[in-house]
Amino acid sequence: MSRINIFEHRDRRYLGALRLVDSATGRPCPGPFTLVTDKPMAFMQNRSGLYVICSAKEFEKYIEEFDPAPSEPDDESIDFSLTISDPAGRYLTRMHTVSLPRPLSADDSDADADSKLIFEPLEVTMYASPSASFENGWCSVRATVKDPNDQLVYGALVTVTGKVGELKDKELGRGLTNEQGEALIVMPKVPAFTFEAPAAPDGDADADASVVTELSPVASKVSAVITAVGIPKRKLPVNPDELKPGSKDPQSPNDPNITEPGTEKILSSEPNAVLLQAGKSESVHLKLKDHS
Repeated sequence: MSRINIFEHRDRRYLGALRLVDSATGRPCPGPFTLVTDKPMAFMQNRSGLYVICSAKEFEKYIEEFDPAPSEPDDESIDFSLTISDPAGRYLTRMHTVSLPRPLSADDSDADADSKLIFEPLEVTMYASPSASFENGWCSVRATVKDPNDQLVYGALVTVTGKVGELKDKELGRGLTNEQGEALIVMPKVPAFTFEAPAAPDGDADADASVVTELSPVASKVSAVITAVGIPKRKLPVNPDELKPGSKDPQSPNDPNITEPGTEKILSSEPNAVLLQAGKSESVHLKLKDHS
């Protein structure tokens, strides 16, 4: 008796995907991670390490409609609050907002339209825990952040930026403070060596400085500035994206992460100069102030 295999053909939509990337390297983070949402949402991790959004509340009919494309709801009209945590403790727990449905076509008036398409994974930056390990030759900064009352600030975003030369105004690394107000910023981009031409012998007026036959490696030291932004008296986890340049102060008095009304304002520290060297670690203390 011959065996008959019957395959069921079914078309359905997926709602998008998340790619979790390391703040230091920009590479995908090794999993697994735990994802929890404020409203029902189902994920599936594929072989590429992406967390594919299979279904979500209010999208039960949407995922079954394929051709023509559903006209409702409007693009990015429904927000889902997502908490991402690392069971291994390598990365700090953070929040992220996912807006669905993702657009199917780009809006020419939006410069970032292509990155918002459903075909492009949403990149979510994960920040290293202060106890995380990293390569021996990488530079690091350990920062402690306090508010104007000398209280530790949780969930503050700390950024290190180059000060001179080719690295001027370039971001070298970014970190997030934990429950103890401490952040680890790992910077693999800080070069270990620079190369300098040997000096001409004293009294050799005929030495041609334009001809270099040998370059000597010199340990590189990079001048940088470190700054912090944060919201005092806020509970963890937080969404660090709210603290990036161009973000607005959280204004809702019902924000569950605000422990005291009237403390939602984003504060920042004065730039703190630091000298970086590959394979070395620096410690800094930053105090947030209201500069408005």
